[in-house]
Amino acid sequence: MQKQTRIYGITFVILFHFLTGSFAAAQRSTVDKDAEKILSAYVSAIGGEEALAKLENVVIKSDMLVIEAGVTINREVVQDKTNKSHIKANSPQTGDIYRGFDGSKYWEKNRLSVTEIDDEVRIQSFLNEFAFMRFAEWKKNLLHAEYLYLDSIDGEEFHCIAVKTIYGVEEAWYFNKYDNLLSYTKEQLEMMSGEVTVVTKFEDYREVDGIKHSFTQNINMGDRNRRITHNNIMHNQVIDPSLFKKPLSD
Repeated sequence: MQKQTRIYGITFVILFHFLTGSFAAAQRSTVDKDAEKILSAYVSAIGGEEALAKLENVVIKSDMLVIEAGVTINREVVQDKTNKSHIKANSPQTGDIYRGFDGSKYWEKNRLSVTEIDDEVRIQSFLNEFAFMRFAEWKKNLLHAEYLYLDSIDGEEFHCIAVKTIYGVEEAWYFNKYDNLLSYTKEQLEMMSGEVTVVTKFEDYREVDGIKHSFTQNINMGDRNRRITHNNIMHNQVIDPSLFKKPLSD
């Protein structure tokens, strides 16, 4: 897999065009036939396009354990199908922290301040991670996908696809060759300590309203490890649209 690249020097206006699809349309999407077959099988395995089309929003309540620190962060993530998102995180060490994207602005709020984020790399990373049903909605979220045949992780073979998303992020997606579910993702990140391979393992698939979700993800980032356990996943909740807007300072 290629080292992950980020698109530097583009304005946020151009980035916003990614979301509306105009920029992605200008850059022709290429998905090879073998990759399309695997990705389509995954969509069918989690419930199918008809069930996915009924989703207006997803609300996820979870605990994220920072393993090396022994700290648990409670999170509530709200995402709607227009890619707006709102995240509330809480721990005794940090208090309440909020992050959101209202369709054009990415913001953060902690107990000290409210900040609009304009760092393009952070924006792209956030939008990629919290794109609505980002694996299932691969037709909207991918610029390129190439099937790399079978690859092994922890002694087990998986179908491997190298992808580039509309946010400029390069990843490898690994699908179980028996049940077609997503099992792992990999990406290369430049961090302060140097280049790190980030491996996320998806486990504990459960059905919610006819759609399968992974309720547990284990994330390895070199010497840093996270375990995310979803306690509840809900679909099509009543959500106040103002939730996604940047809040006023206290």
